Amino acid sequence: MDGLIYINKLGFVVDPFQHSNADKEANYLGEYFIAPDYFDSIWGDPDNPVPNIIYAPRGSGKTAQKVMLEYRARESNNIIYINYTSHDLSEFDSIDQITQEYHLKYLNQLLLISFLDRFVQSDLYKNIFNFRERQYLYDLIKIYLFNTPESFSRRALSSLKTGFDLSIDLLINIKDPLSKLIHNLTDIQGFPIDLDGIEINKKLKSSHKENFLNLVNYVKRLDCLCIYIFVDRIDEQKLTGNDVEASYKFVKPLLSDLDIIETDGIAFKFFLWDKIKLVANGEIRHDRIFSFELTWNSSQLIQMLNKRVYTYSNKKVVNVFELFENKASIDKIMLFSEFSPRDCIRICKSIITEQERIDPSKTLIPDSTVDEAIVKYCNTKTKELLPNVDIRKAIRDIGKVIFSADDLIQKGIAFTNSIASDYISNWLKKGVISKYGTFIKEINKERKYYNLYRIIDSRIAKIMFPNLSINDFINNKTKVCVTCKERFIIDSTKEKQKCPLCESLNE
Repeated sequence: MDGLIYINKLGFVVDPFQHSNADKEANYLGEYFIAPDYFDSIWGDPDNPVPNIIYAPRGSGKTAQKVMLEYRARESNNIIYINYTSHDLSEFDSIDQITQEYHLKYLNQLLLISFLDRFVQSDLYKNIFNFRERQYLYDLIKIYLFNTPESFSRRALSSLKTGFDLSIDLLINIKDPLSKLIHNLTDIQGFPIDLDGIEINKKLKSSHKENFLNLVNYVKRLDCLCIYIFVDRIDEQKLTGNDVEASYKFVKPLLSDLDIIETDGIAFKFFLWDKIKLVANGEIRHDRIFSFELTWNSSQLIQMLNKRVYTYSNKKVVNVFELFENKASIDKIMLFSEFSPRDCIRICKSIITEQERIDPSKTLIPDSTVDEAIVKYCNTKTKELLPNVDIRKAIRDIGKVIFSADDLIQKGIAFTNSIASDYISNWLKKGVISKYGTFIKEINKERKYYNLYRIIDSRIAKIMFPNLSINDFINNKTKVCVTCKERFIIDSTKEKQKCPLCESLNE
């Protein structure tokens, strides 16, 4: 059966689980977006814009917030926004090669594009900028836009707020970069220039910070109240991937320069993986850059799913429970989504795909299909989180939710403390385990302290116990916290366990 036919059979006009990325659902996002309490604070006051950091687990809605902020910015003619989200890192071999120069050069390119976008619509250009300032702008255009790489056109186009016709003209033929267009634009304003003939001062070529500050001022002079710069997806670049330390190294040169991110008229909004806060070791100036944390609970995720199915069915499907024979199926989806809206959507997509394969005549999905789809999803997600097969096998073979490096040695997973530490370091970077505490072991009358770690990802935990059914796994390897009422992973239902979400001790 055609997938869309089965989706229609379930009551939907469009597949509500086709996409799990907010950028691909801009037409619908406003109808089911659930704004966190702090959302208006992120927007702030455009007359006095300030930088912010939004910390959140991966897939928990950072980009959705960014898109909704874009919507708000579009409503104002004197607010510019720039998406600092897509990067071509092909010239670099290591994340350690990313410096502040890289960030400032790219930001200056985007600021210049925004300037040109605004400038071509202005009839005040000659009155606003004097001869010296115009020459300086021509110099910057030659430095930052004249010899851009082929990939820049796509990235720049996706970063602009308005002026898409200009953007297309500006970037349509990157092999003859900008010279003809700049000549035409400046000719319209009465000051035609030839970029080929401009000789650039060497000092100006390396003054990226000063150029940034000047560009912000120049853009603001074109009747611009403020510029929002949305920094997102830093953990999705070529050299960052699933590595939280690499993600922090990528953004650190920009994030650590308060002169840049506190520039008057600029509001940097950093949408960061929450684990970056841990690896930063206090280096981020939270006393100067106010931060927010995005978290979800089961009731909020269910609300999100309800609004989603309601929107995509033209109000025919009122809530997500209508799709399942057993309402407890939703609890399973919540647990294995790890409170991530993205993973929640992906699991629902997997369940519907599985049901269509098994029996497309059914419009109420049974528990057995839900379980089968979740098992497959756990394997898929584990491979995404731990792409290295040896690293994946090692964590699967531990067989315990709470463990130490010594356990890896005792089980023959690692033959030395160094190898065990390498495994643990990798899992910590990937965010699938966390530190849990310490224990003391006496060896030859000498007391030694060992760190304890715990599995915090339910998908990883499930592949560690492949012989347990989904129901048995939930009954024997999870516990509902007495305080926050959310499920978490345990070794035994009889042991005292600290909830990783609220840190309450559960008897």
